[in-house]
Amino acid sequence: MLASVEITFTWQRERNPRDYEVIEAPRSGKSGMALLDESPRSVQADRIAPKLKCLDRYQPLDEFPALWEQFAAIKKREDAIKFVRNYGPLSRKGLQGKGDIIEDILDDAQLMRDGCNRIALSKLVAIINSGRLTISPDNLLDAIWLQYADARSKGRANRCPQCDKIFAKGPDAGRRADAKFCSPDCKDKFKSLARSRP
Repeated sequence: MLASVEITFTWQRERNPRDYEVIEAPRSGKSGMALLDESPRSVQADRIAPKLKCLDRYQPLDEFPALWEQFAAIKKREDAIKFVRNYGPLSRKGLQGKGDIIEDILDDAQLMRDGCNRIALSKLVAIINSGRLTISPDNLLDAIWLQYADARSKGRANRCPQCDKIFAKGPDAGRRADAKFCSPDCKDKFKSLARSRP
């Protein structure tokens, strides 16, 4: 049996969050955008893409231990665009300047909020050394899903009964280990609504 599992991941993002553009798909007729992706959806899909001006390398999982929480909170198109501008493209195609499909980002975030426990990842590199397993995902989206899976396996991905937000609890998250709500406000609202029911 392996002693431990470690996720290592390095990614790139534009130095300036404004160096991303929203590529709007044509609303009618055929488009050369079909060349960007084999998926029929891509012809009619808006994308968020880096302008590839100045990419910086960074370790998103180390810098943001609960990045999956930020991702799961994406509910609107503007949230998806803001996330990519802050943390970088989610896919290899996105990183190459072709862009990430905004609707796909919203779908993945919804799956995470729904507590999905099975997802197909693109590609992983695994290294076993002295009983230690090191996994390196291929892209940021896979890294976020691995981070989420790790949180779920440790009981840190919990759904708030008031707002349905997925949240982490315990000392690493700055919340009590037995927390049932994502915030004191949600706890108060939940109790207030319970008292007002007949």
